[in-house]
Amino acid sequence: MTRIPTVGDVVTFKPGARPYAANKGTPFTVTAVSMDNTTTTPRVVLWLSDGDGGTRSAYADDVTSHDIATMAQAYIVAALWSSTDEEGEPLDAVYGPDDVSPDLIQSSTDDVRSFVIMVTGEEIGADISTLDAAQFGHDLWLTRNHHGAGFWDRGLGELGDVLTKWAHSLGGVDLYVTDDGLIDAM
Repeated sequence: MTRIPTVGDVVTFKPGARPYAANKGTPFTVTAVSMDNTTTTPRVVLWLSDGDGGTRSAYADDVTSHDIATMAQAYIVAALWSSTDEEGEPLDAVYGPDDVSPDLIQSSTDDVRSFVIMVTGEEIGADISTLDAAQFGHDLWLTRNHHGAGFWDRGLGELGDVLTKWAHSLGGVDLYVTDDGLIDAM
């Protein structure tokens, strides 16, 4: 069963979908989800925003969805196990995702969403639809921070090279423990 996109996901139109030609290469963010019960078979309707003020609706089966929430969760988990505290101890030895500050959760989600929009957009045009969402988030953290693993070592060929180039362009992120005992980014 195909996963139904949810609010906050990034979607692109599938080749062959009726609105594809006019929207090829345009990533949209899902802003609302509803049902169309006027058709013979009820269909999920997505309300979409292109980030530039443009909106439209589409049927869920006409788009490829990129699960931003799963990507962001994996991104944060990778951040915790690959980062250390001031004494050099791995953060995940003491801290978990529940110890991440709300600001870091939001900025991580925003970074993942922005990266997906950037690489799936018309200029770059990367097809990431076959990649596992959790692995994608994990690799984005590792690659942007030059941790010696990531997109380029997954056997993705040219796609891995493209994703690596653009992940490096984001710059690195350093984590630290706040006075409140939360994990945040500098």
